[in-house]
Amino acid sequence: MNTIRPLLATFLAFVIPAHTVADLSGKEAALHAEGKVLDQVNSARYCAADPGIYEESFEFAGFQREYILYRPGNLTKQAPLVFLLHGYTGTAAEAIESYGMNAIADANGFAVVYPQGLKFGELEQRTVKNDSGESVDISGPTLWNAYPSMGLELDDAGFLAGLAKHLQKKCDLDAKRTFISGHSAGGAMSYTAACEQSEVFKAAASVAGGMSENDSCNPSRPLPVLHVHGAADDVVPLTSATDPASSKASHSINDVVLFWAGINQYETLEEGFLPPKTKTYRYKNSFNANEVWYYEIADWGHWWPRTSHGVGIETGQVIGEFFSQY
Repeated sequence: MNTIRPLLATFLAFVIPAHTVADLSGKEAALHAEGKVLDQVNSARYCAADPGIYEESFEFAGFQREYILYRPGNLTKQAPLVFLLHGYTGTAAEAIESYGMNAIADANGFAVVYPQGLKFGELEQRTVKNDSGESVDISGPTLWNAYPSMGLELDDAGFLAGLAKHLQKKCDLDAKRTFISGHSAGGAMSYTAACEQSEVFKAAASVAGGMSENDSCNPSRPLPVLHVHGAADDVVPLTSATDPASSKASHSINDVVLFWAGINQYETLEEGFLPPKTKTYRYKNSFNANEVWYYEIADWGHWWPRTSHGVGIETGQVIGEFFSQY
């Protein structure tokens, strides 16, 4: 299987102003750490010593691309940087509030950036072609261009790589420990970045995101990969399916995991179980020390799994543990 590529990812995008933790205290600061307080702030300070959540923009390919950066209080020079991409119909601010990654950043000392997808209203292009050569209207929601065979004239992989380099330089973050992750369509976009920008991103994690049969994936180096998926997901099923938004075919999740395990020349497979619902599969080798992890959750749909859901894992914590190895 040498022609895998991520599933189409579409997101709604709005500009969310920000606030710093330094301006808050007590309960407000605790809420702010999970993205529940997002007011106007002097964003020029976002790479300074003040911890907090900062809304910023970055110009790429003629577009003013927006993102939210979270700086934990214990961030040091040359700290790791983790990208977390929101899912379909989501926003960067909702990703902060829903995924719990800021608390993981606090515990592990890394910065988190939440990029925002473009609205199609910001693009001149309104239609793309599906596998049958038919025009598909894309003028409504926003999109991460995780499906290059659609023909969309938008280089999101380039934008994410450019943003990574921008933040590495401006905020003194570690270029050798920059990682990408996402949920649903954001997970698919993470695979696109892993395929096209493997020299920028050290490892990738996808939660409920697929990869298509239509686009080749030839990373310049093997990447460690984590995949988390619900066995009852009917939006991106475990089996091969057709993406309803694009009419594009996608591989089964098992094939996606085996693709990345194969690239990393795995030698052993360790299976485990995290009660009450999560099976774990860890592909390991002695070739490059890279691992591929797959967590499959019984009776779980197309959502971001958290311990409060009774599934046996806190997804942000698993992602943090996985990335911390590299």
